[in-house]
Amino acid sequence: MGHDYDYENIKKSLSLLLIKGMTEKTYSILLNDFKTPSGVFNAIENDIIPKHHIKKHILTALKKKDYYQHPDEEFQRCEKSGIRIITIDNPEYPQLLREIPLPPPLIYVRGKLNQDIILLSIVGSRKASSYGRNITKKLSAELSHLGVTVVSGMASGIDSIAHQTVLDSSGMTIGVLGCGMDVIYPKENKKLFKQMWEEGTLISEFPLGTPPLARNFPVRNRIISGLSHGSLVIEASLKSGSLITARLALEQGREVFAVPGQVSSFNSSGTHWLIKQGAKLVEGVQDITDEFPCFSNKKINSIRSQESSHNPSCLNQNLDEISRKTIELLSKHDMHVDEIKRLLDIETGLLLSRLLELELNGLIIQKPGKIFCLN
Repeated sequence: MGHDYDYENIKKSLSLLLIKGMTEKTYSILLNDFKTPSGVFNAIENDIIPKHHIKKHILTALKKKDYYQHPDEEFQRCEKSGIRIITIDNPEYPQLLREIPLPPPLIYVRGKLNQDIILLSIVGSRKASSYGRNITKKLSAELSHLGVTVVSGMASGIDSIAHQTVLDSSGMTIGVLGCGMDVIYPKENKKLFKQMWEEGTLISEFPLGTPPLARNFPVRNRIISGLSHGSLVIEASLKSGSLITARLALEQGREVFAVPGQVSSFNSSGTHWLIKQGAKLVEGVQDITDEFPCFSNKKINSIRSQESSHNPSCLNQNLDEISRKTIELLSKHDMHVDEIKRLLDIETGLLLSRLLELELNGLIIQKPGKIFCLN
């Protein structure tokens, strides 16, 4: 697989990791006691018992050599597909990921791993609202234009929108899988998966062929947050996987950001809870970039100016009928909210939600006295 790969080291790592019941914690204990995968096998063959407690069935499997001794087929399949297997002691292994508690001992990677840039994870609801979709597109595009690599989990909803927006912006995005690299999940993401395969970066710690089992996804989430300098949550319920990612980010010492939503929305309960716990409230891209001194204010202002121009964009192309009619009215002159309501003949709550979306997307501005105008 090329001169950068220590075949024997990866082979022994795979042999250990693929023992039934092996976990990152047990693997870490074995390596702490015996330093290398080869050291583990040599010690067991010489009847040297680990200092720390190891489950009996794993020790039995090691003594009986009842493990995956022939990973050659895995290597060949990876090589044929352009997938690299990177162990934690390889310089190419992401430094941020190496710093988390119990990092994956090895990762499967297809695509680039650029460690000299800011990485931000964007996660959220699988059942995104039009508000969530629009704000995800806006922030993902702006971050991409600033050179940020966007990390997410390839799930439906917010994750997929973030990946797709960055790809459409010719930016860098990393998808972290909760299954083997050769398994497409969810099925409706087949087109996105193919595009990520060719233009983005895919990462998994699971061997090829691993199905998308429910228990894999909380484990996957620690890699999403672990790869990133910070995590942004856009729409999430109180029991969502996105909150697991946010909690893991905090435990890993990373920044946590959250976008507020409508107080009556189920999808806002998780993000509002995060903000109450101290996550930084995000109304625009500068709320994120303020936490990273490497960004130039001049460049940020330039991006915001481009995004808020009145030319058709990926945002206003996807506006619903109410939002389009609102834009048409405001293109004539500034209007009070009551006048907009009268002309559109809609409920106050629905209008206010649309006005908020348009304002967050940078398309309109609210002046004092509930007067609205185009941005």
